[in-house]
Amino acid sequence: DGDYEEEEHEYGPATVDGMAADMRCEVRPGERRGKVGFVGEVSELGSGGYWVGVIFDEPVGKTDGTVAKNGKRYFEAPGPQYG
Repeated sequence: DGDYEEEEHEYGPATVDGMAADMRCEVRPGERRGKVGFVGEVSELGSGGYWVGVIFDEPVGKTDGTVAKNGKRYFEAPGPQYG
């Protein structure tokens, strides 16, 4: 089915091309700034795929670098809302 194939590529490797850990970034909406803490595949989120984990400069995130679903840590953030 064509819909499945499109979904499969929604978070493919091209979506994170050129991104690397320690790069400065800005997340929108909200103009939240920080640095990249993780780039790669995360099967535990949504339908899986490639994701970028951000370590925010201020506590404006949802995690500490850990995926709540299974407790796996993908990067170290300085506190509970910095990832």
